[in-house]
Amino acid sequence: MAGVFGGSDLTIAAADSYNSHVGLFLDSIAPPSIHFKENDSSLSMVRFPLADFDRLALTCLNGRGWVFQELLLSKRKVYFAQDQLYWHCQSLGISEDNSSRWLGKRLLPQFSTLHTDNFRTGWHLLVQSYSQKLFTYQKDKVAAMAGIIKWYQDESQQTPVLGMWKESLMHDLAWVLTHDFNASPKKSPIPGLPSWTWLHWDYRVTFWTPKGAHQQEGVDLQVLDCTVTWIGEAITSGIKASRLRVKGLLKRLELKHEIWAGCDQVRLMVGDYSSNHCHICVDELGTHMLTNNDASRFLWADCLLLSCRGETQCELSFLLVEHLFDGEEYPVYRRIGIGKLEIEKGGELHLPSIFLDAEPTNLELV
Repeated sequence: MAGVFGGSDLTIAAADSYNSHVGLFLDSIAPPSIHFKENDSSLSMVRFPLADFDRLALTCLNGRGWVFQELLLSKRKVYFAQDQLYWHCQSLGISEDNSSRWLGKRLLPQFSTLHTDNFRTGWHLLVQSYSQKLFTYQKDKVAAMAGIIKWYQDESQQTPVLGMWKESLMHDLAWVLTHDFNASPKKSPIPGLPSWTWLHWDYRVTFWTPKGAHQQEGVDLQVLDCTVTWIGEAITSGIKASRLRVKGLLKRLELKHEIWAGCDQVRLMVGDYSSNHCHICVDELGTHMLTNNDASRFLWADCLLLSCRGETQCELSFLLVEHLFDGEEYPVYRRIGIGKLEIEKGGELHLPSIFLDAEPTNLELV
């Protein structure tokens, strides 16, 4: 797929067609509107709405999962929209009536510089957008990323791991489900997806990644073994098996409940930190604000530190994990949530006291 759309001379997009039968040319266009000159109601004009590149992101086509990589990889695109045509390439975007013009701007994230920070930030933005896309068949969600992953892999020489990258896994594991009052998280119907990948959920995600260049030696999560075995071709076939073994600071912490003012909900926190500094999101519920009944299930949690960074303040992210059983080589855990902590640094970067006596532990996540 990366070669097909990346190598095409031109991609034609039926942007406002709500299904495959509508075609490029719509029966109706946006109606004209009357505009009155300011401070003079006797002068008016009738015109069609001006072009708006931003609305292309809201069209039916751009909401589809399979289309995401097609538009991202294509070098030149013509959009047939309801109001008019739009042209977009790597150096110019322009509307048919020439009222809207973009110079050097891109509709979707493009990554021309792939040093560590840009790589991670760019990928997280891409995942954040992709996780909101719609699929007729949810089982296609992994395969529909194959073209993007192939392009990314060729450019960066990094190793893809179920929607993440082995070389930046300590940061990629810090995904969080974005709470929506109108929808509850649903697990993916794709067999074999482990709890530690964001693809495990058919839900929107973002990332709680600590910011800052300074880090404390020996604190960040280490990847000992990370492999995915596919039934057939990588990414586009089914998952046969996956294994993630890590070494990190693991500590069982008591969770504190803070009642959220004005409603019958509570927040979970660790240690003596307030909700201004500590945030915990439970995957199953997709929210950091829980009902009392839900919160009562979480009195203690095993917390696995992912990374710690600091500039003006110390920021760290950690997974909430649940022990399942003791394997032959490593204890086996599954992910049940994520937390982040932000506190004033006050001098040298140091690990918050709640993790100071945490034991480096080898474990397997499933």
